[in-house]
Amino acid sequence: MNNGDDTAYYLSLSFRTVAIEANPQLVEQAKLRFAREIASGRLHILNIGITDREGASILDLRDELALGFVRPSLRIVGQLAPSPNPSAMYAV
Repeated sequence: MNNGDDTAYYLSLSFRTVAIEANPQLVEQAKLRFAREIASGRLHILNIGITDREGASILDLRDELALGFVRPSLRIVGQLAPSPNPSAMYAV
């Protein structure tokens, strides 16, 4: 989901949409941005991460300039914000 731009695009095409976002801060921003779509049932936001392992993982948000969160295979699945330090990646 990240900043919700893709979600907005799918909603503009009249799709009912399920969005996945691990970062709780981005989820809260999206709930404000898409309040009408959520209320109408057109959008469901899941505050979860995607990984190839079962169980809980840690999303480390201590660095607000983190590049993103990754699968254990190190494939980026979402962006938090640009970072001057590309090695500042966190696992979900």
